[in-house]
Amino acid sequence: MSEIIIKGSKRKMMLSLGGATLFVILGFYLFFDIADQQNRAHPVFVKFVALVCIIFFGFAAIIALKRIFSKSSGLIIDDYGIRDQSSAISLGLIRWEDMICYKTEKVSGNQFLLIYVKNPDEYIERLKSWKRKLLMGNMKIYNTPIAISAHSLQTNFKNLETLVSKRISKTEDQ
Repeated sequence: MSEIIIKGSKRKMMLSLGGATLFVILGFYLFFDIADQQNRAHPVFVKFVALVCIIFFGFAAIIALKRIFSKSSGLIIDDYGIRDQSSAISLGLIRWEDMICYKTEKVSGNQFLLIYVKNPDEYIERLKSWKRKLLMGNMKIYNTPIAISAHSLQTNFKNLETLVSKRISKTEDQ
């Protein structure tokens, strides 16, 4: 089978960077200008919410910036499996022989391809620190650590699902 390369979408990442930056700016505005002047909630609570906003979206902006300048492909489908490099918690090569099945899941308007593998702990062990915690969260909720989105790729979710489905079918036939 020939290699299918789905590149990361610089346009989608620029939009993510713009949105994250906007929320960071709003967080600073909330923290320094609004928190002490408003009277609906305690100023300390408002400042806490603003800090969470700044930290979360600041981190998202950094990830988007890294993805914009990254030279790595977003996703590669080949004879060995799926090489996922599409997100901050990408796991690299997911071998065809490790895969049991896949299903789709929609969370907050985003669709994910959940790939179930024989040895999920092996995949979780690939990543360190906070990334491992996110994978363990996926494992608790979906019974798999592997969730692939088309969000940062130069394709839509339906096309991604079709490509993976066709390749899994070919692997099962062999």
